[in-house]
Amino acid sequence: MVDVDEGEDLEEKKLLGSGGYVFAKLTEQEELRASLGVPQIFLGSVGRLKESRFSKYYFNKCRKEYCGSLVLFYYHLSCHPGMEYAGVIIGSCLLKSYSK
Repeated sequence: MVDVDEGEDLEEKKLLGSGGYVFAKLTEQEELRASLGVPQIFLGSVGRLKESRFSKYYFNKCRKEYCGSLVLFYYHLSCHPGMEYAGVIIGSCLLKSYSK
């Protein structure tokens, strides 16, 4: 998970993902590191962020914007050692799962 020094400035940015988008606070360094040479920033390029850095998110499947943080979880499967998977849950519904 990415920690931020207390002196670093955070700016809220829209980060795109395959299932929607999120608004999260990023440092200038994180934004530069995640830049792929296009105007958009992709969530997968940023890496793990603390849940407290998310302000709202939107899921294409639900077609709804939510305030606050996502519920993220990370897990490993014994059949794929070395692969890390992540998922997003709203209520009891798994909306998106992907590998890293």
